[in-house]
Amino acid sequence: LVKLDLSNQKHGLEGIIPEEISNMKYLQHLVLAGNKLGKNIPPIFGLEYLKVLDLSSNALSGSIPTEIGRLLDTVENLNLSNNKLNEFIPSELGKLPENSLVYLSGNTGLSVPAPLDLCFKHGFDLKNDPILCPSERGALKKIYDSAKGREWTKSTNWLHDYKSHCFWHGVVCNRNEN
Repeated sequence: LVKLDLSNQKHGLEGIIPEEISNMKYLQHLVLAGNKLGKNIPPIFGLEYLKVLDLSSNALSGSIPTEIGRLLDTVENLNLSNNKLNEFIPSELGKLPENSLVYLSGNTGLSVPAPLDLCFKHGFDLKNDPILCPSERGALKKIYDSAKGREWTKSTNWLHDYKSHCFWHGVVCNRNEN
């Protein structure tokens, strides 16, 4: 089994995604978009050939499993958009290959900011979102990189995945985090 596409079922698939999906070792495309699947995304282990994971437009909630980051070498398209996902975006998503597409729009409960590396991915659909990926953060990262930030003696919190740039050493923001 290399492809499973049960997207947009007439009455919508309901229930949960079973953990046993991980037993489909050679699966390359898993598309369950446009249904009524709920609860959490199960941990995805052992899917070392998975290229496309599309769980968009369901009712999935909870956090994005960090195990998705174990698919670093294979995933080309990760679509979790239009669900009810919340909490932090795993920093592992920023480590996906440069040409990977990552869709997370339509999940209003995601914690801010998004991992810095993910904000620099061309294929991240929210890279221009001013709340998840503030432009100031990107500009400060470029300053850090070009000015040999790794050699600075005071660089507390610089390039931290989950801390606002307003908490980086030497940066002062107004109450709107500008």
